[in-house]
Amino acid sequence: MPGRGRGSRPDVACGLRRSARKPCGRGDLPCEGDEGRWVRVDHDGPASAEYRFRSSWWLPGVPVTRVFDAVVDLESYPRWWPDVRSVRRVDDDTAEVVCRSSLPYRLVISMHREQQDPVAGRVRVRLGGDLEGVLAGVLRAAGGGTRLEILQQVRARKPLLRRLDVVARPFFRANHTWMMRRGHRGLAAYLRPPG
Repeated sequence: MPGRGRGSRPDVACGLRRSARKPCGRGDLPCEGDEGRWVRVDHDGPASAEYRFRSSWWLPGVPVTRVFDAVVDLESYPRWWPDVRSVRRVDDDTAEVVCRSSLPYRLVISMHREQQDPVAGRVRVRLGGDLEGVLAGVLRAAGGGTRLEILQQVRARKPLLRRLDVVARPFFRANHTWMMRRGHRGLAAYLRPPG
């Protein structure tokens, strides 16, 4: 397909434009102070099964500290996020998370904490298992509540996702969008102040 060669694919899930320079060399996620800029990444062609997602959650009336505490407490996720079926703690920095959304497959993902800074409102997690990559979150006070920006760059490792990537990519992207919306609604309800 024209315009879909190595290094020229458009951003696949979020529509963000990429910058041609790498600000820090840590991959395709923005670096500190650079949350809005994506950088170029080489692709292995259409079968690379790479995805980039950006989500923005606004949680009105909830202070940053409460949102931060909930976001880093992976073991609480099944209580508020219906797509997270289970979480098993492996060690102090690692957990195994099982997700199942609208499509008929489950993902088993290892999440290893790389950064957790409550003062700066930053979280960064290395992903392994069925999805490999990085998830980063930035939390800030905004409009009487908290804004949580979530950036993900992942490569599908689950064989089913890799085989179907070319034809099912729009469904995988939509599935991710629905899952994130349910997570946003669930977290907002979980943290909603009483009354």
